[in-house]
Amino acid sequence: MKTIENLEKNLTENFQIRSKYYNELQDKLFDSIKEQIGINIEKLYGKVFSSNNGFELTFKNSDNLIIGELNVLRVHYSFAPAIQERFIQVYDEWGEEFKTFARQFYPLDIYKEALDSITLTAVKIIDEEHLELWIWNNAGQKYKLKFKSIEEYLEAGVQFKFVIFWQYFYIDNDAMDFSDPFTKEWVAFSYSDAISRMNEALETLQEYFPKEDWSYQEKELERVKDL
Repeated sequence: MKTIENLEKNLTENFQIRSKYYNELQDKLFDSIKEQIGINIEKLYGKVFSSNNGFELTFKNSDNLIIGELNVLRVHYSFAPAIQERFIQVYDEWGEEFKTFARQFYPLDIYKEALDSITLTAVKIIDEEHLELWIWNNAGQKYKLKFKSIEEYLEAGVQFKFVIFWQYFYIDNDAMDFSDPFTKEWVAFSYSDAISRMNEALETLQEYFPKEDWSYQEKELERVKDL
C-alpha cells in the first residue's frame, strides 16, 4: 500500500514539475515572439495550440497521389525569420513597397508534401486580438480570406476535407480592390487564379466524396466567375 502511495505521489510531483516547466517554456516562447514583432499573440494562438504544437495531416488516393493536406506549423517555427523568408518569398528587384507588405505575413499552413513552398496560408497579425489570413501564392496572385480566427480556418478545412486549394472558396471579395495600383501589380489583378483552383478543389471533392452535397461550392464557384 505504501508503495502505491509513493508511486502516486511521485507521479503527481513529476506531473506538476513537467507542467510548470512546460508553462514556463510556453511563456518564454510567446514572449520571444512578442519581442520580435511587438505584439503578444497568445490570445490568437493559445486557444488552438501551444507554442510547441502544430498539426500535420495528409490524404492520398489509391495511386498515392496527395488529394488533401494540413500542415500547420509550430508557432515559434512559423515566426522564425528564416522560415518567414523561406515561405514568404521576396526578392530585391521587387522593391521596398512589396517587401514591406510581404514582411507583415508569416506562414501558417503549408503544402509541405503537395506543393512545397509555392502556395500556403499566411497570417498577418493586426493586434493582440485580430489577425488576417491570406492564401499566398509565391508564383501568382494572393487573396485575403474571410476567416477571423485560426479556429474558423480549421473548422472550415474539416468541412472541405482539407483538399488541395480548399481555401479559395473563402476569399474576402470585399477586401480585394483590383483597381488599386499596388494590389493590381503585386497582390492580385483578377480572380483567374482563384477560379482555376476552386474548380480543381471542387473536382477533387466530387470525385473522392461523391455522396456528399457540394452544391454550395458549385454555386460559389459560379458566383466568383461572375465577379
